Amino acid sequence: MKTQMISDIEGPFRSRLEDLQRENESLRTDNAKLKHDFAFLKTEYEHTLQRHKSTLDDLRLQHEAEVRGPRLVTELGLRRGRKASRSNNDCSPRR
Repeated sequence: MKTQMISDIEGPFRSRLEDLQRENESLRTDNAKLKHDFAFLKTEYEHTLQRHKSTLDDLRLQHEAEVRGPRLVTELGLRRGRKASRSNNDCSPRR
């Protein structure tokens, strides 16, 4: 009789404990999947970020070359023109 009473009292608690253990295992499995997905997405994000930085650097260099290129050509042209005019003045016959 005493064992019957103990099993009647413990029964619902054991059932609840088993349910909580199953739920706990399910949540651990879900957590592991989420950690894996997070690590994958973080790696993918870092690679994408690095690619974008590289592309941005390339575009900056290209822009600088396009903007500074004509200026340098113009400046060099002006310098050459000045040098040419000086040399023409220096080489002209003196009277």
